[in-house]
Amino acid sequence: MISVESIYKKFSAGRRKIQVLTDISFEVEQNECVAIKGRSGSGKTTLLNCMAGIEKPDSGKVISLSKELSSLSPGKVSSFLRVNTGFVFQQYNLLSYLTVYENIAFPLNLNGIFGMKAKNRIHKLLDMIGMIDAIDALPKELSGGESLRIAVARALIHKPKIVFADEPTASLDSKTAKVILDLLTKISKEQKCSVVFSTHDEEILNQADKVLELKDGRIL
Repeated sequence: MISVESIYKKFSAGRRKIQVLTDISFEVEQNECVAIKGRSGSGKTTLLNCMAGIEKPDSGKVISLSKELSSLSPGKVSSFLRVNTGFVFQQYNLLSYLTVYENIAFPLNLNGIFGMKAKNRIHKLLDMIGMIDAIDALPKELSGGESLRIAVARALIHKPKIVFADEPTASLDSKTAKVILDLLTKISKEQKCSVVFSTHDEEILNQADKVLELKDGRIL
């Protein structure tokens, strides 16, 4: 499904070069849930971005669904991500001027799915996450936990093969965090997609099939 092969990544900070990832290698199998744990600044977000094709590693390879992402043109990477991946961002990134329905419909529309097909899929998923009554709400009318549910729904609505979630429960209490991760893993198993999420919350690690610890840019 995903093979990460000896990737390295540096960032510039003024005249300095900061090594963010060092010789990272592992694999994610189909329908597997993988947690990447580590403190803030350990490189978790950079690793997820490289795995998703949002950033390119300086060296090494990320092979996703038999495609080496760094070898693809920006246009082909964009097309690949639009169809095959979903992403739950730390700040959720819901579009403030769109309703809940319109936010979830956005990735469907990008993939050419409109009308009743889109409507039926959105209604079914909103019902699954217990948010059907918020279908016409704007993001400003939602709580943090509700916003995350919608972000999860948006990431899963087009039935991607891989979902990435960058510290999705960082701003939630432990009870709500567990509910959200239960929801994400339940729906992903039903849709037979892999999930890779980052966290520094030890209490939700038991949701994963495999846990990798990242420290100072290295897998321990």
